[in-house]
Amino acid sequence: MSSPLELGGSLLAGAALALWMFGGLWVTVRRLPSIAQPTPLILISFGLRLGGTVLGFALLALVSWQAVILALVGFLIARTLLVRLFGSSRQEADTPNRGRTPA
Repeated sequence: MSSPLELGGSLLAGAALALWMFGGLWVTVRRLPSIAQPTPLILISFGLRLGGTVLGFALLALVSWQAVILALVGFLIARTLLVRLFGSSRQEADTPNRGRTPA
């Protein structure tokens, strides 16, 4: 595994797996308030997201261990970007007293 195309493909595959995992989590969390019985949704969503992510990394492991390492790097980079894009502004708006002790 030495060509730049394979290296980039592994990074993109990791980013796609992160989008699958954390995008699915985001969709699930957004739907929770409107559902009367949230437990089945949580369990099914977790199973599908985890299963798809593990399957993706397992398929990359068939290529080479370097592909798995690069995919993990892409996964972590994409996760960081997704948290910065979608997590910080919403979190600050929801928790105005974060870091402060109640009086």
